[in-house]
Amino acid sequence: MTTEPKSKFTAYQNEDALKKENAGKKLPALTNGVLARADGTEYRVSLWATMTGDVVTSYSGNAQPTNPDTAAKMQRDALLPVELPPKLDLDMGKIVLFKNDKGGNKDRPDFYGYSRTADGVNRHSVWVAQSASGSIMLRGSTEVYVPKAAVTADPDTGEGRPAAAKPTTKQAHTAKR
Repeated sequence: MTTEPKSKFTAYQNEDALKKENAGKKLPALTNGVLARADGTEYRVSLWATMTGDVVTSYSGNAQPTNPDTAAKMQRDALLPVELPPKLDLDMGKIVLFKNDKGGNKDRPDFYGYSRTADGVNRHSVWVAQSASGSIMLRGSTEVYVPKAAVTADPDTGEGRPAAAKPTTKQAHTAKR
């Protein structure tokens, strides 16, 4: 089984959004973002913050292709059905990142989320970082979203239930009885 290489994700704090004269203009909090996929496809990313008090709880925004051919593909594929993560409605060209519960593990990403692009649905793991110029940025990885296998078994007959994987010899010998 092959695994798709992870792709890069970056977005930089929009200094104009912080200026007092721009208060109330609803400028994106993060701009000049790039979602660069392993196959070379790139998307420009702009994100707006949702805050609770002084804490960012999520970002949402746009992921627009840099290549006109990819843009045309996005327009063609926008109405095609696609399996999204549960409880998430995501239009083509949109991205959403949620504050992650790190559960005491400082190595977990600060944000996780999804985008829908011409390549399908992507899953993002993103950390808050500081750029070389000292401004806040998001940096992380992107990979293809793979939905968990749906189990549609009939509770009475068991039909449709996926077959259980056979344990390996090592698993069989070390299984607790």
